Amino acid sequence: MTILASVYRAFGCLFCWALALFLFPLSAATLSDSDSDLHIEPQFIAESSTPMAGGKVTIALEMKPHNGWHGYWKNGGDAGQETEIIWHFPRKITAGAIQYPIPEKMKVAGLMSYVYRHDYRLLVDLNIPAGLPIGTELPISAQLNWLACTDTSCVPETAERHFLLRIGKGEVSPENQSLFQTFRRALPETSGIPALFAEKENNIVLKLDYPEQEKVNTASDGLWFFPSQDGVFDYSANQQLFRQGDTLFLVLPLRNKAQIPSNIEGVLRLKDNQGFWINARKDSISLPDKAPVILSSNSEEGQAKTVAANPANQEEAPPRHSGKLLWLALGGAFIGGLILNIMPCVFPILSLKALSLARTHAPEKAHRLEASAYSAGVIMVCLGLGGSLLLFRAGGHAVGWAFQLQYPHIVLALMVLTAMIGFNLAGLFELPSFNGGTNPKQDSLLGAFTTGALAAFIATPCTGPFMAAAIGVALVLSPIESLMVFAGLGFGMALPFLAIGFIPSVRRLLPRPGAWMATMRHILAIPMFITSLWLGWTLGHQIGSDGLIVALGICLLSASGLWWTGKRQQKGKDYSFLPALIAIIFSVIIGAFTPSRPIAQEASPKTETAADAPEVQRFSENAVEELHRQKKPLFIYFSADWCLTCKVNEKMAIDRDSTRQAFRQKGIVTLHGDWTNGDPEITRFLGKVHRSGIPLYLYYPAEGEIQILPQILTTGLLQNLG
Repeated sequence: MTILASVYRAFGCLFCWALALFLFPLSAATLSDSDSDLHIEPQFIAESSTPMAGGKVTIALEMKPHNGWHGYWKNGGDAGQETEIIWHFPRKITAGAIQYPIPEKMKVAGLMSYVYRHDYRLLVDLNIPAGLPIGTELPISAQLNWLACTDTSCVPETAERHFLLRIGKGEVSPENQSLFQTFRRALPETSGIPALFAEKENNIVLKLDYPEQEKVNTASDGLWFFPSQDGVFDYSANQQLFRQGDTLFLVLPLRNKAQIPSNIEGVLRLKDNQGFWINARKDSISLPDKAPVILSSNSEEGQAKTVAANPANQEEAPPRHSGKLLWLALGGAFIGGLILNIMPCVFPILSLKALSLARTHAPEKAHRLEASAYSAGVIMVCLGLGGSLLLFRAGGHAVGWAFQLQYPHIVLALMVLTAMIGFNLAGLFELPSFNGGTNPKQDSLLGAFTTGALAAFIATPCTGPFMAAAIGVALVLSPIESLMVFAGLGFGMALPFLAIGFIPSVRRLLPRPGAWMATMRHILAIPMFITSLWLGWTLGHQIGSDGLIVALGICLLSASGLWWTGKRQQKGKDYSFLPALIAIIFSVIIGAFTPSRPIAQEASPKTETAADAPEVQRFSENAVEELHRQKKPLFIYFSADWCLTCKVNEKMAIDRDSTRQAFRQKGIVTLHGDWTNGDPEITRFLGKVHRSGIPLYLYYPAEGEIQILPQILTTGLLQNLG
């Protein structure tokens, strides 16, 4: 039996135990959101609750997005979905089309959407049948379906709303009259401006009459054409405007191979909150002599000229996705995965596993198979965690990389798992194969796969250099490209072991196996125990000392069961796995009922950190905006109790008298964001700067561009800010 045999054979049992606790809180979190927990709150408002029989009544569907969320116009743009109202009417009431207010544009990662970021009202005219006697009640209900989004995630939402009308004389109260006048002013005017359009060099040139004395706002919140037809225009390309006398010309880039309709409809916003409904017919158009040269918007030259022609329409947004961005993300993930191998919780596993490959009696094919199995385990866990992250974000959960450590149950699972590995390395118990070792080749491959999966599961919550930016970029790519980045992370982590398995010259550099490995194995148990203690410290901050006592009890129960199983197997007893199985079942049950937050506020003592200093303020986006408006330099850092790099930086650089003194002299305000238990506002902010994990350190000078600081800080670096 090799030195690591007992380790990787134990991993199957331990890893299943961890997965059980890992999946429980995630499934609970998925089911925790109900229809009552909406990100956009809908309600109906009737202009008159007593409409006249044979007349019309206007109903407003008022939509109130929560902070950071938005809804969509009739045409959502590159990404979005219009609101659907499924009416349930008594009698023979009929409904007209939804009337949408003028939208605003939002550009994220090169994609343009037409949205509402503030309260908005959709108006619908209901036709009341004639012949109904006064006093007839009309109970109306509707099934509402819409898409609620932030800058980084979207949630399809649904709700059912009811209201009651009663046939009367159609009276409208003064309050409702004023209210609905305001609602209607937000709609585009439908007076009808004569408009023509023609196709010119893969662009649509829209021509319309507009008095010269009327000013046109060409700022980013002013002029814009919102087409109602989907699939015709390149939404994210800039639109050019030029005029000649009382005529406006608007150049709208087309999509590749777009089908041009006979009529083009949409809203032309010419001023702030003022626009017109345009219905343009196709015709020939003669451009003015001084019109700019129109080039294809799909060429780099055309895009450059479009931007130069109307710089006011540019928005601060990330560049449009290209293949180069994907390759940069893959490179960053690959290097970040390599760095993960030196983490204290991974290095012992990798070291002993690598040394086990140095045995000379094994054939070359066995080395390659074992290295491949290990790599498959690493890559599959990275893909699984990355896919889970994408699914949760698509479901509206504001999560980022290392999201699993925001759940105390998962921290508990990792704490017990690393403790059990430490006890195994220290020699407390040995677990032979469950099949009695009759198939060593199969045992070796299974053990290598499980070892790789375990190493990735433990290591990936860390976010190191290169990796943070790569994961942040992955979250704005397509799902397939994102998974490619996560696979690149796994490949980088698996590369050292692949090199050892496939390149004999690398393997010959390793020391020969011998009796010294038993001592080394015991020494390498120390970093595993340190990792377990760190996770226990983190857990204590999350759920308090009472919860930590429960976690320590689970550690004791698990260790006892595994130790007893090892003893029984060494003696060749039947059903020797029963003690471990019973311990695992009870551990999962107890762990599932472990509190997810402190039982009492005082039960969660917190060690003093830089965040407790009076000079440090709690992070919020409002605080950032207000302090930046006051032209105060800001140092912002995001950390969590489970982030080892964060804590090292706090102790070695941030929480130092010399740093605080330098900040006081320069007037630098420090803001701290604690992500230990997750915070949707912090997650949204991380997404805005294209990061999905921590640590993250930012410096906002009083004037100038924001600086993203390195993930390893020094006192000299911080003292030289400003």
